[in-house]
Amino acid sequence: MKKAAIDCYMAEDGFNPHWNDNQKYAKWGWAYHHYARPDANGEGGGSPLTATTTLEAQGSVAPRFDEIRSTIDTILTGWDTLPSGALCRAPQSSANAATALLGGAASVATVNDSDEIVRATETAMASLNDLAGSFVGPVYDKYCAQLLTVTQNLGTVYTILEAQYAAQQAMWPAAREDVVAICTSAAAAWEGRAAEIAAGARQDSFTVVAAVAGAVATVATAGVGTAATVGAVGAFASTTVSTLSSLDASGGHVSGDTYAEILASLVGALGALNETIAAQELELNRWLDETLNAMSTQLADYNLDAFTLADFSAGDGSSSINRTDTDMITTAMGRVEGALSEALRAAGAPPVSNPTPRPHAIGVGLAGTHLAASGVYDYANQCLQSTAAEYTRGRGLFDAAVADYFNTDAESQLKVTTLLSQEALIAEMGGRG
Repeated sequence: MKKAAIDCYMAEDGFNPHWNDNQKYAKWGWAYHHYARPDANGEGGGSPLTATTTLEAQGSVAPRFDEIRSTIDTILTGWDTLPSGALCRAPQSSANAATALLGGAASVATVNDSDEIVRATETAMASLNDLAGSFVGPVYDKYCAQLLTVTQNLGTVYTILEAQYAAQQAMWPAAREDVVAICTSAAAAWEGRAAEIAAGARQDSFTVVAAVAGAVATVATAGVGTAATVGAVGAFASTTVSTLSSLDASGGHVSGDTYAEILASLVGALGALNETIAAQELELNRWLDETLNAMSTQLADYNLDAFTLADFSAGDGSSSINRTDTDMITTAMGRVEGALSEALRAAGAPPVSNPTPRPHAIGVGLAGTHLAASGVYDYANQCLQSTAAEYTRGRGLFDAAVADYFNTDAESQLKVTTLLSQEALIAEMGGRG
């Protein structure tokens, strides 16, 4: 590109590559006055030459060549060090694994049965329906019905995280391709061959737009339960895909009739690409911010620990319980407990540092979507951890109530009383959060 720019600059002054020696410029391509031409990389050149190639002491245009090269280097600063997006692969995979275990939308099937929590909870619900007692309703409400709401919503949150990392993973390779295409277009324009460029090399629109919208859509529409339909934050997915797809992808073609016009067009094309990248990251950040807001304002739908168990008293004489049902319930609850623990392990942690580092002037800044994504990721993990701990406590409460009914544990009534006292304390405090 630098050589093409210098060729264009020299041509405007009437100097073209010598018709018999393309290593030097000659006035009109054949006259006596010659200058050394840059090499294939655009380096060197500018020294005046006689017919015998003896270097003259005056008239060098090498300083001007240096200015042209420096200008192009300045314009391309940062664009030559764009991230690859590869560091987003690990957190995307972790978010996907957590989603699969929680029963939300999963774009990649795993060896884990993503219906484990749902199936085990439905087993517990069916057996609870065969029991009679004041504790049955509250246990059914919190540790079955509300649990499914929480796990599906958390599954949606991890799907959103998966989609965000998928978008970033798709964005930067496409952005790199767009930069190459823009530079190719500029070089072709400087070479004076813009009309002769093959259609495939012409860059009239940015591939990064379709790449990002496609990555989000692929994750958001995967599986039976999708991010567009599951949970309170699910609708954000379809809105984001629509917004990303509607972004103006034009502005990638470089043109002009002079060196200066083409240079200005190059600056404009890279600026348009930057605006497109920034618009995509702003939309992803908005999506993440709204997700975090939904979680914090509707905490009980994302954290079982924030959902208060209704009052009930154990051992009031009105219960009808049989061992077969209670054994099935406690076994099913154990399966759910294991799946929650496994989901927490699978979720891992967000990247410590930004997986898409870039110069501050590209996209929305140095952080990109890293801070917003990390905030959602950390909060989702906290909610999942609290949910798992609360479910374990609920299983203990159920087992203690059953043991008290059958009088198989002399301390069971004390355990029930203690657990219920803890629940009452939680209610007074407004939930653990």
